[in-house]
Amino acid sequence: MTALSHIARASRQYSEYSAGLYDFNNEGYKDIFVAGGHVLDNAELDSGRKSRQPNLVFRNQGNGTFAVEPLAGEAFHRGAAFGDFNRDGKVDVVVTRLNEKPPLLENVSPTTGHWIARRLVGTRSNRDGIGAMVHTPTAAGEQWTA
Repeated sequence: MTALSHIARASRQYSEYSAGLYDFNNEGYKDIFVAGGHVLDNAELDSGRKSRQPNLVFRNQGNGTFAVEPLAGEAFHRGAAFGDFNRDGKVDVVVTRLNEKPPLLENVSPTTGHWIARRLVGTRSNRDGIGAMVHTPTAAGEQWTA
C-alpha cells in the first residue's frame, strides 16, 4: 500500500519516528506527520543520507494517495506529541530533538473545513474521559477521534 499511496517513494531517503495521523487542515481526511532524523549522527559518512532530517507531513489527497511536505528545520527529531495548543481548531505538534529544546510546530495551514471542540467528562473513576472514542457522523462520512 505504501507504493500505491506514493508514501514509499517520498519517504525512501528519510529515517522517521513518531507518526501521528490527524486531519491537519480540517478537510475530512487524515494526514500523517512523522518526526525525522537518522539514527546515526554521522550517516553522511557511509550511507550518503543526511543525519539531520526534516519532519514530514504526508497530505492525504482524498484519493488513496499522499503528497509529502518536508517541514523547515533539520535536526535529530524523535518523539512527537499532538494537540491544539493555541485553540484555533488545528492540530499542532511538539517534537523532541536530541540535545536541543523541543519546538512547538504551530499548524498554520489554511483551514478548508470546520472543527468542533468537545469537553469529555467521565461519570465515575475516569473523570477526564481519558481513552474515550468520539464518533462524529458527517455528510462526507464518519470520523473517529481518540
